Amino acid sequence: RRIHLFAFDALLSTARLNGRLQFFRLFSGSNSAVLRLAVQLLARVVSDPFSNACGQLARRLGDSVIEEVFKLLVRNLTLRSSTARKQAEQEREQLSVACVDFLRRASAVEDLRFSMRATQIGTFFAAIVKAEERQINWVSADTFDVAVERTWTGREMKFLLLNLSGLERVDVRMKSAFRLLSRMADVLEGHPDHLDAREEHITLAVLSKREQKMWDDAEIRRRQLYLDDSERQDRANQQSEFIRLRLAERLLLLLMPLASAATQSRFAQQKREKRDPEYWAGRFKADIEDMEDDIARRAEAAEAKALAEAGGGDTVANVTPKVAARRKARSRFRKQKDEEEEEFDDPALENLHEEESESAQARERLMEVLMNTDIAVDPEIAAMYTQGGSPMYGADGLWLNLFRGFLNVAWIIAAFLRCLYACVQGATSSAVVNETVAVLRRVSFLRKLISLVEACPVMTCHIAAKFFRLMNRVLRMQPHQSAESMDLVVNYALIADFSVYVTHPLLFVLKHSASRPLNHEEQILCGEVASFYAMLARQTSYVKYSSDYQVQKWATEIALEKFFTTATLRTLVGMLLFDIQIDAGTAHGSYISHLFADLAPMRER
Repeated sequence: RRIHLFAFDALLSTARLNGRLQFFRLFSGSNSAVLRLAVQLLARVVSDPFSNACGQLARRLGDSVIEEVFKLLVRNLTLRSSTARKQAEQEREQLSVACVDFLRRASAVEDLRFSMRATQIGTFFAAIVKAEERQINWVSADTFDVAVERTWTGREMKFLLLNLSGLERVDVRMKSAFRLLSRMADVLEGHPDHLDAREEHITLAVLSKREQKMWDDAEIRRRQLYLDDSERQDRANQQSEFIRLRLAERLLLLLMPLASAATQSRFAQQKREKRDPEYWAGRFKADIEDMEDDIARRAEAAEAKALAEAGGGDTVANVTPKVAARRKARSRFRKQKDEEEEEFDDPALENLHEEESESAQARERLMEVLMNTDIAVDPEIAAMYTQGGSPMYGADGLWLNLFRGFLNVAWIIAAFLRCLYACVQGATSSAVVNETVAVLRRVSFLRKLISLVEACPVMTCHIAAKFFRLMNRVLRMQPHQSAESMDLVVNYALIADFSVYVTHPLLFVLKHSASRPLNHEEQILCGEVASFYAMLARQTSYVKYSSDYQVQKWATEIALEKFFTTATLRTLVGMLLFDIQIDAGTAHGSYISHLFADLAPMRER
């Protein structure tokens, strides 16, 4: 039992034993037991990185031992016998457990990490992941997970990509794809491997709980403090590889079979009917250009008239032609109370109002929309909350179809969103942030991402809240920017269209908050929605629509009216009322006390 005094000859004999026995009747229970004991002995050696035996193993047998264990694991998962007894199958499973345990322990040894990144090891890695996926044909999908991706080999983006594209690509609906995406997110995020050492087996349940939680930036930064020097440097390298290999686009292409068909159909119908954000943005730009041309044309006419009235003499008329022309052009689209003017049907200019009455008319219009809206529950929204699957809360559990080994889509999409968020919020260099933001701002990429998010229930794995937080970081202006490009109005319009998918069921919940307070998950969603729209309202005025002040002011009003739909305004008002009713308690009259007093003690508890 004195592992630190283990002789080099014994290590060499153990390594050769692994290389010989695995080719002879591996499905025999006796050989599997002997191999398992040999691998467990090697695992005990690498458990103490400072021992003499571990040093000898790493310096003189590192490459061969790692390669032999990977070969053994491939052969153990690949070869099957129809006549094998149940005991032999159990021995094979225990052998797989021992191999994964050895590789996880070896990943903590600095001198063995280089051996685990060899080129031939990547081939074995892809074969192991694919062989485990095929096990669904003879074992249950929720059996032991061969978590070989949780080793140092599984930190390499090139090796993970082997099973996400090409001939060895895994089925995106099965647990292997989810585990690979979760591992990729952990590497990019900076999750230390030794924090998982307390778990004897990295099971699917452990990973699913990790994806089910909402992102906590403070906790992520705290965990990054426990990274060793090699892990910290490797994280920066893997983030660069994520950008260089364009894994965001490749993963999106891999996940597209999970996208919502209804969302894609809606996008196609909007394009046919010319109601898509791109068409609206094109018309919006055309209206802005028409208004600028009209102002310039009237300025020229006013200047010519001023020169004509001056009569060509030395005395210059005491007017400012361009300012006067702008005022005249603006008055063309306003209807004064004491003047009779001709009505104009130009839709681009119909929303100009007097400066002194702007806020009053805006408040009037908002209150009119809110008060005239039917307060009865929409039957379609009410049907969402009947017994069965609903867009707010989906089916319980991780498995969608245990017989076929299919997972619920929300967990897979949540892992993908965490990969993107790690490259935006927790990037190690500005180049990674800029490249990721540029990819996520593409309209085609954003459409596909929305179709993936809408394929999931709103509250499962906080999928909608995570999407809003990601878009908040992606579309936010950088500190060095003084203005934002007008091209982003298409992205804003797309997110506003997506928000209907979230706000309709959320508004239903807010309507019933008098008798049922919002739970923790629903409050998180409300916070992320409010945070995103606060950013959008603040940033819309910084988008440069025109160099003319009045045109810029008019365009900002039109854009805000487009982005903040009626459903969005009703939801934001509902959030405010819920917050007021919780904080007010019994302090604001009998009406509020009668409706909401019982919620205040509940929140205090």
